[in-house]
Amino acid sequence: MAKHYKLKMEDKAALLNHLQALNINIDSFDITDNNLDNTFEFTVEQPEIVNMINTVLKRSPKINQVKEQLKAMIREEIKNIRNRG
Repeated sequence: MAKHYKLKMEDKAALLNHLQALNINIDSFDITDNNLDNTFEFTVEQPEIVNMINTVLKRSPKINQVKEQLKAMIREEIKNIRNRG
């Protein structure tokens, strides 16, 4: 099962360094930089690599996934709406 990741551009070097230390190499041709929203994306097919990347992301609080940030913003906005009403 493939897993698609979208992360902040500023975290790219840190993530790739963590992965390289674990002997996981993400080919630069597999990474798509999106300079408009300052993110980069890549997809991983192998389940064991997905598990290792997820572990790196959980252990590295400085590497923030955009999806998690968006969820937090939505939760905060819903909380604000409820408090107004």
